[in-house]
Amino acid sequence: MNDLNELINSELRRDSADGLWYLEAGETIGYSDGRLNERYLSKVIRDAQDLSSNSTELKGKIWNWVSEYHLSPKRTQLLNAFRFDRDIRYVLEIGAGCGAITRFLGEALPQALVVAVEGSSARASIARVRTRDLNNVEIVAAPFQNLDFKDRFDLAICVGVLEYSPLYIQGEDPFMSALGIFFHALNHEGELVLAIENQFGLKYFAGHREDHTGLSYEGIEGYPRTGGNAGRTFGPNKLSEMLMRAGFKKVRRYFPFPDYKLPEALASEEALRYGRNLGPLLSRYKGKSYRDPLKKTIFEEELAWLELGENHLIQDFANSLLFIAGKGEEEDRVYADWDAVVFSTDRRKEYQTKTLVYGIRGEKPFVNKVKIFEEKPAADCKLDMDLGGTSRDWVEGITFSQRVKKVILDKRSSLYSLLSILEEWRDFLMELCQGGEDGLSNGKFIDAMPQNILCVDGGGLKLIDHEWVWREPVEFRTLIIRGLYGILRDNWAALRKKSYFGKGSMKGLLSYLCSQLAGSCDHEDIREFIKFEAELQHLAVGANQTVSRLQLYIDIYLNDYLKRAVKMMRKIYKKLHGYF
Repeated sequence: MNDLNELINSELRRDSADGLWYLEAGETIGYSDGRLNERYLSKVIRDAQDLSSNSTELKGKIWNWVSEYHLSPKRTQLLNAFRFDRDIRYVLEIGAGCGAITRFLGEALPQALVVAVEGSSARASIARVRTRDLNNVEIVAAPFQNLDFKDRFDLAICVGVLEYSPLYIQGEDPFMSALGIFFHALNHEGELVLAIENQFGLKYFAGHREDHTGLSYEGIEGYPRTGGNAGRTFGPNKLSEMLMRAGFKKVRRYFPFPDYKLPEALASEEALRYGRNLGPLLSRYKGKSYRDPLKKTIFEEELAWLELGENHLIQDFANSLLFIAGKGEEEDRVYADWDAVVFSTDRRKEYQTKTLVYGIRGEKPFVNKVKIFEEKPAADCKLDMDLGGTSRDWVEGITFSQRVKKVILDKRSSLYSLLSILEEWRDFLMELCQGGEDGLSNGKFIDAMPQNILCVDGGGLKLIDHEWVWREPVEFRTLIIRGLYGILRDNWAALRKKSYFGKGSMKGLLSYLCSQLAGSCDHEDIREFIKFEAELQHLAVGANQTVSRLQLYIDIYLNDYLKRAVKMMRKIYKKLHGYF
């Protein structure tokens, strides 16, 4: 047990039953993710053998958004690409929730004492169980605004908390009051790591409802309907100004994609504002609507990111902000040597990677892709990974799939236009595979899909992000169908408006395009692709093969009919309940 009296002036008592620290008066807050959700999380974590921040055991227990937020290893990707000063001794986490970030901090900073504050006693109890084997972590179940922190902390972490300040802090400006608490808890060299949604995130312009109020365009308009009292966010420049007004001397800005909740990529402001165009790299991460997962956007976010990248505006419209504010002007306590980092962790452990981008503002930027874990696939496994050396040169250009998307969206385009551009990809793929014998291609090019091919400046195509290797030959036609399926799936809405270019269904259009590109395509060819893709997904990400096959069959053969049925059911539900 660590004595917190050296860090907190308030009178605290430690409950021997649950291991939590409480204020003597016992104040807590009533914030909850729902009693049933918290009971589920408590049981899952208590029963778990692997409590680590990258636990695949806990990941396997995800079943809804609440459990994903608290159990997903992606939560820690917000911080785990950064380096931490070894001299850090005291860490304060404000709003620990159920302990996902707390767990990471305890692991990443074994030399430090991590004091995690959570106002909800139910959530604090879960956080204590999540960190039960870490002796350097203490959990305080109390409202942070009721604690009197001494200025001893080297680092303060505040993820997804500042926006709720009006709910718990009285006064004219509860946001500045909260920042003042964080500032005074730090020593003269301390740093604050702050994550929050961007008031002007692109997803809000695209039509997603504001994450806290549930109202469309509420944040963009300045919260006229709620006054921000139910939670509000700020734009990057306003938040920087607030941090400086609170007393911080410097602010370094990073931007998580698609957001800070489940980040899959991060980029520094310097790279976005002054470096090469990172739009093609970051555009794949579409904004997520946590209130309405089926919400349709009013424009193509992917293409908008490309244009914002061309104009060095991505940092202004990123959906989330990650700011590191320093109280002093000494060396950074939390730092990174990369310009951008991309995680690929929706996979089995042996295939998880992170891609680091360096020198994006210089003449010779390069990319370094590394495996996250040491595990290797079994010797008899059909799927292998080849990262092709430690680093590669940065290549400028949009992806071939983005180029195809533009053709599909073009009102002047025709089926001939689509086929013409796809022939370029087919020819490029044939050149890579060198024809093969009896229609079979080299298994090391299963990843030569349109999303992994760049249309480089000055013309020509270049294969990037090439990592998957199939240890057996693959039918060339199967690769063609695989690439076509990805394009049709990702452009479903636009293709429906064009009535599949007169081919009647996804299956009809897929068969036609494949027959034009690969000579022929019948039901057996599609079935062979479905079998191959389901096995590939099983080996790569652990997906159930039967479920994967069913999903592929539905997409290709039944999607149009099911979409119509769902649309009709939503209309009926709206009339009956007035909800949608």
